[in-house]
Amino acid sequence: MALWAVHPMFCTICGKQYDWHCGYGWSESRTCGKDCHGEWQWRYTLSVMGKEYYPRKQEAEVVK
Repeated sequence: MALWAVHPMFCTICGKQYDWHCGYGWSESRTCGKDCHGEWQWRYTLSVMGKEYYPRKQEAEVVK
């Protein structure tokens, strides 16, 4: 029996299953990747400001 077991987790944004040690960032967000973590931060910001959720504007693509 291993000292540290791998537990399945579910992303709080998209619901995708991922392993405990593969989560993005080290915060309470528990997200599966960078995109979901950014969405979680957006939702958290709106909740702190007391505003209703609305989709954030997509960042403009840089033209090379």
